Amino acid sequence: MLRPLAVAVVALLSCETATAESWLCVGDQGTGFEFKNGKWRSVIYKNADTLKIVIRTPTASDREFLKRPNILDDPNPKWLAVPLGEEFPTMACNENGNPDFVNCEGAIQELRFNKSSLRFQYTYRPGYIDSKAGSDDNGDEPKMAIGRCSMI
Repeated sequence: MLRPLAVAVVALLSCETATAESWLCVGDQGTGFEFKNGKWRSVIYKNADTLKIVIRTPTASDREFLKRPNILDDPNPKWLAVPLGEEFPTMACNENGNPDFVNCEGAIQELRFNKSSLRFQYTYRPGYIDSKAGSDDNGDEPKMAIGRCSMI
């Protein structure tokens, strides 16, 4: 009787350890700038909760993706950030000095995550400085969101 219980406890602890390196991050609030009627203006985004990003350890197929030319500079990240529903990661993530903080970098975006508070800050950078005079209405607009993450 004791042996099956011990096996179950070990299995449960193994599962908990295995999932401790993945999080689902969901936006709470968002702000940014938009180009409308010929002018840039600040805006509050009401749909920040549609921002959903999974931070997870790389899989074998991710490792193959990282070997090919892609948008990520880091070929060996500790984690990857993948927008929910996307096939490929958009940011490579590592601890940066403090083990509580995960820093994710991509070609046009970044995410900072605190593993203790389970809070994150996301920034989409293109838009304002990337546009040339007269071409500001290309749809790229700088944005920032804050939110919370849950272990998965």
